[in-house]
Amino acid sequence: MDWDRLATQMTREMIRQFLREPGEFLTFGQLTFRIPGSDKEVLHLVADSRPDLFVVARNDRALKLHTLAVQKSVRRRLSRYVDERGQQPGPDSRARTGGLDRVQHSAATGKNGAPIYRELIDPPVDSPLHRLAKCLENFDMSTAYPLILLIASSPAALEVKTRLYELIRSYVVRRALCGLTAKNYNIAFLEFVSAMREHGVSVESFAAAAELKRNSDAAKFPTDAELTEAIAARNQYQTLPPNRLAYILEEFERASRNKFTATEGIRPGLSIEHIMPQHWQEHWRTLPSERVAPTEGGIPADEAMAAEISERNRLIHTLGNLSLLTPPANASASNSSFEGKKPRLVDALLRMNQDIANQTHWGETEIRNRSKELGDLAVKIWPAPSAGSTFAAKG
Repeated sequence: MDWDRLATQMTREMIRQFLREPGEFLTFGQLTFRIPGSDKEVLHLVADSRPDLFVVARNDRALKLHTLAVQKSVRRRLSRYVDERGQQPGPDSRARTGGLDRVQHSAATGKNGAPIYRELIDPPVDSPLHRLAKCLENFDMSTAYPLILLIASSPAALEVKTRLYELIRSYVVRRALCGLTAKNYNIAFLEFVSAMREHGVSVESFAAAAELKRNSDAAKFPTDAELTEAIAARNQYQTLPPNRLAYILEEFERASRNKFTATEGIRPGLSIEHIMPQHWQEHWRTLPSERVAPTEGGIPADEAMAAEISERNRLIHTLGNLSLLTPPANASASNSSFEGKKPRLVDALLRMNQDIANQTHWGETEIRNRSKELGDLAVKIWPAPSAGSTFAAKG
């Protein structure tokens, strides 16, 4: 079988599905394809032949496209198709929009809405949607599209729309940093949509909807205190996918720059670097108590030393000890001493690395101090909608 041809046919079918039922596609991300008359053995044969593209649905009745690369391909083709055709919905399509109202439905499929969807997929740098679109791409999240399309197609002022886009971005990143589930986002974003349909597109209606979720770990908007605590204490390195962690560190870098700092873009392809290395026992054996830890695999001298080692191992994977380096510099720095790492840190041309390299020593105290600084910066980069928050103070 010509698997590439089949993948192309599946992509085209998904575009047709979108035009028939845009609300369901955007709300639930239905990347499925049915092969009429095929039994589950055939579906499994197809999935086993191209595991990089396909997975069989749980009910054994359909195939799903499940890789980020394929989703991006679908979005590009879909954007191009909608832009070229500008098709209007059929007479019965409103009943199948998965809870989207007429405004959203028109924004998603109509001629006037095609530019909105295209801008969401590939926004220019100066677009209010640019930062949000990059965030959603890194977090592989289309479930926010109905809310974004409702906001974009509303008569709200550009300043209001921009603030709402910022809040959506904050909601996604804060929850990721706090280790909260993304499984219920389709429901959570539809609840934001319902609130705005009832009370209008505004920061106030978004804040009111967020307030209703404050006691639900499945949907709440983390507070400033919860965010800063997660940055200080949570193991982000082993819990966040590398691309999302790199995106978050890039956002910290952009926010740390000022008018006297080079404003050029961040070079692509940077990798996560532990300032104090994961295998620190080679060059970093001196503990805060000035005692010397055993080599890797060795037994601590007593409980006090074991506690110091445990705390160090905990801090190593927190954001305060993480930065970005080019892959060659990362490999070169590896488990080097702090002095040995400094030249490699500077090579990345990042403001945050220069600040780290300016330190005379790097240990637990420095990691905690940087975590505090990043926490303070985070509540500005990803503001909360609650009264008295950094975001509210902008108004």
